Amino acid sequence: MVRLTFTRSQVDRIALEFFATVLFFLFIYAPDFVYFPFNVTYFIVLLAGSYFFYGQNFQRLLDFLGIKSLFTFILFYLFSTLYLIVVPLISEWPFDATFLMTNIRLLIDILVVIPFFVLLFSYDLDYKMIDVLKLLVKIGVAQGVFAVLMFVIPGMRDFVFNYLIKMPSEKLIDQPYRGYGLSGDFYFSSPLFQALVFVVNTVLYLMHSKKRYLLYFPFILLSMILNALVSVVVIPVFFAVIFVATFYFDNLRWLRKFSGLSLFFIMAGSLVVVYFMLNPEKAQSLIWVMEGIIGGISAMSGNLTDSKTFSIILQGHLHLPTRPFHVWFGEGLVVFGNLNSPVRSDLGYIRYIYYGGIVLSLLFYFTIISFVLNRIINTAEPLLKILLLTLLVTTFVVHFKGDIFNSSAFLKGFLVLTMFTLLEKNNRRQYA
Repeated sequence: MVRLTFTRSQVDRIALEFFATVLFFLFIYAPDFVYFPFNVTYFIVLLAGSYFFYGQNFQRLLDFLGIKSLFTFILFYLFSTLYLIVVPLISEWPFDATFLMTNIRLLIDILVVIPFFVLLFSYDLDYKMIDVLKLLVKIGVAQGVFAVLMFVIPGMRDFVFNYLIKMPSEKLIDQPYRGYGLSGDFYFSSPLFQALVFVVNTVLYLMHSKKRYLLYFPFILLSMILNALVSVVVIPVFFAVIFVATFYFDNLRWLRKFSGLSLFFIMAGSLVVVYFMLNPEKAQSLIWVMEGIIGGISAMSGNLTDSKTFSIILQGHLHLPTRPFHVWFGEGLVVFGNLNSPVRSDLGYIRYIYYGGIVLSLLFYFTIISFVLNRIINTAEPLLKILLLTLLVTTFVVHFKGDIFNSSAFLKGFLVLTMFTLLEKNNRRQYA
């Protein structure tokens, strides 16, 4: 009989790791709990700030933020924020703080919350890069399990929205084929984080060929596709990046493993079809998914109007300010969720042009691109380079659909992953 014994330090570490993982889950998905008195993200910000007043953590924070590439990134981001403050001073529209507050919320994540998780996992839990990748998959699969349970168990979705988390959008009442999982955003941000997890999980499979990563895919994919079809964008982007990278790194084993993955996805897809045949009442979700996929394929072949999403974008969201000065420098107009705006748009690129023009757009996008490219160039592991490049390209593709550059689940996960690479050189065991 095997007897397990744990020392006090081991118990403390297990407890801390469990607490940190749950906290990280809440930070990423930001669900609004029914019986919690305020948004859980405020509690995490407060906890992160308190962490840096303990022991040597504040000095570690200063050292971390002082790393050249991160310091440059923060400096450019602060300059972008200053530009956002100046724009309303020359605007003809009533001041709307929405855009500025969104930017400041992300700034708090960059300066306090993300470093809190990076340093907590690195110093207090001795996480290496491989551990962070596994952590992202762990919380993504947990979210996927919640989503699948809510989908297959009758009444569980209603129970969750009535007694556990607040329904983030009333549109979910009319769209029963969406809204699966524990999240504050089922339409854009959280499904895209699940797409990020899909890429990370694939990278881990390519690294280690362990079968458990194959078992994770159904949960990840269902939680992506059931909530937002835009999350599917990451798959062709990833395949394109890794195909090109395979020639660059001359490593054919990736292609062999990809062929095995393709066979697995075909088998998994067959099981999904069988499930819907046995449960026709769930077919509305499948119809919605297939209509979106078929429309997207038709759009890529040149028939943009065959896609409902592209049709909506072309008809009401793709437009620019009428004055050239406003195109270049913005007019301080918030065109998303603003009932007083004469024009509206969901598109991230259009939102930035209306508020701060091409100048703000180029400044902000350069800030992100330069930081991530620096990490791609300076990280040693080829698959990690592929991962970061895939996420960077995906970021700018999905920005056509909505503003991804805010305190969103996807961007938070992307920045945690990118910032953790700054500590890569200090770790001996990274990917074993």
